[in-house]
Amino acid sequence: MVKYLRLLISGIMFSGILYGCGVSEEPEPVDHTLTGPIEFMMRGEIHDDILFDFFDIKVEWTKNELNESVARFFISSRDTINSSDIWIRYMLTVSRNNDWPESGNIGVVSLAELQKRETGQFYISFESVYREVLLDDEENFFLNLDHRFTATNGNVSILSYSGSKLKAEFEIIFRLDQKFHLDPIRARQEGPVENALTILGLFEIDLQLDRVQQFSSW
Repeated sequence: MVKYLRLLISGIMFSGILYGCGVSEEPEPVDHTLTGPIEFMMRGEIHDDILFDFFDIKVEWTKNELNESVARFFISSRDTINSSDIWIRYMLTVSRNNDWPESGNIGVVSLAELQKRETGQFYISFESVYREVLLDDEENFFLNLDHRFTATNGNVSILSYSGSKLKAEFEIIFRLDQKFHLDPIRARQEGPVENALTILGLFEIDLQLDRVQQFSSW
């Protein structure tokens, strides 16, 4: 079970989001409180801290045609840094057979295992999109960098369930399924890479207000 959500509150730099793969400082633990639907820390292939004050964050959930409970956390930001227009999008998807759990520490499974209808565990995926435009470049230069990940290890611990709200903490290890990098020199694709990303955080779903018939477009 994850005991604390560890987030590095200071030193968030969008320009360094894509390149840091290690952490030398030890983050301080904080209480189980949230200012939005999700907060988390990423280390590995992507290095970033997702806090409600710095990103636009929303959550939606629905029951799909297979009677699976599926939640999507949409995270985005856009800013001008060093004469560049930079926008970032993340999407964390959490799926489970039948209803959301009311308690327990729950592991992760592959999509194939989830669809066997024999497990109460979670299938979790994560996607990121990064775009950078140099504002003073006459040719409108773009840097594109996209990632797709699938959870292969870790667990989700239910902190509270009231029938109207589900709150949980999680520590998940992801496989990098695909990385696509496009710059003016060349395009390249990488993956798969095991144990490429670790995400540690908290989320809360309002099971009444956050429920939708169809997900928003990303």
